[in-house]
Amino acid sequence: MRTEELIETLSGISKNNPAEFERLRAGIPLGVDSFGGVAVSHRENKIERYHHTCVSGAYKTEFIKRLVLSLACLYERGEAAFLIVSPFLTYGELMNLKNADVTVPFIRGGEDLKQVLDCLQGLVRTRGEGTPAPKLFVVLDGIETLTEGDTALVSYRPFLDTVGTTGIEIISGVELQKSVFGGYPGGFVGVGNCLVTTDAEGTADLTYVNLDTSMSLPKTVSYPSLPSVSESIAFFNGIE
Repeated sequence: MRTEELIETLSGISKNNPAEFERLRAGIPLGVDSFGGVAVSHRENKIERYHHTCVSGAYKTEFIKRLVLSLACLYERGEAAFLIVSPFLTYGELMNLKNADVTVPFIRGGEDLKQVLDCLQGLVRTRGEGTPAPKLFVVLDGIETLTEGDTALVSYRPFLDTVGTTGIEIISGVELQKSVFGGYPGGFVGVGNCLVTTDAEGTADLTYVNLDTSMSLPKTVSYPSLPSVSESIAFFNGIE
């Protein structure tokens, strides 16, 4: 599936059914299912707990990059912002999106991670005071690799706790099978949230965490995998 195909599908929905488009946009569109419907991360748009889309599997980082690219195309500049926290330098190319507010701090170790967390806590406080702010997406990919032996993924907990019920979206990239949550993913993903497992390029399985922390049956979706991220960025930058 090509990135522009998903965007065109959503664009068509926005013209014909604006209310449905807003529902899909708020739900975080992840791809297209076997029936041609747009699959989203949030089955319910409730702010009773943190919103978390967890991506795992061999293609997790590429999936997240393309997800950010797709989301950036669904918002006007100033409507949404993206804070990408990861030691993986590949995310830097997303800063080339000229119509999106993408911040990719250089993360080398625990001290850098702490500074970003302090910044996020400040943003949460500001929003709590009622200051108007764009919708914020926080990407956390591979931060457990900055702490030796973090199989319990404790590096992520301060970010999840900080976001809480603010409506800020957390998108994580985690090798769950290498963690203590390998047999119990719901314990990390969180009730009501979505786990994306990318076992093949271009397709992924979506499962959702039930109230008892068990996982729903998987649903396979096609997600954008073509062309390259840099080519997609060039394409969207050329659209007036």
